[in-house]
Amino acid sequence: MSVVWRTFDRAMLPEYVRVMNESQAETPQFVPETAERLEPTLLGDPDFDPEGKFMASKGGRLVGFSEADIQKTRIEAGMSQGFVHVEVVPEERGQGVEEELMAEALGFLR
Repeated sequence: MSVVWRTFDRAMLPEYVRVMNESQAETPQFVPETAERLEPTLLGDPDFDPEGKFMASKGGRLVGFSEADIQKTRIEAGMSQGFVHVEVVPEERGQGVEEELMAEALGFLR
């Protein structure tokens, strides 16, 4: 089954949160996130750019995402600042999805 790529849209938020929770569930001190709690933080961030969010789906189910974020205030101050965040559900790890998500995000930052 091949990976289908999309950029983020608001309707994907519940699936985005599900992937984040499944991906992080094994980490110490994990606290599940909710779409209601995350929405104002994510969508209200002045640096939020849906074009820098890459969603990987298999069989119509979101299995991972990457975020390439550029902190505009730091750029305006003459500094370069960007970072990448990748989350993949455990059962899809090690199959190349992480690498593809990272490549998409780094391409956006260039």
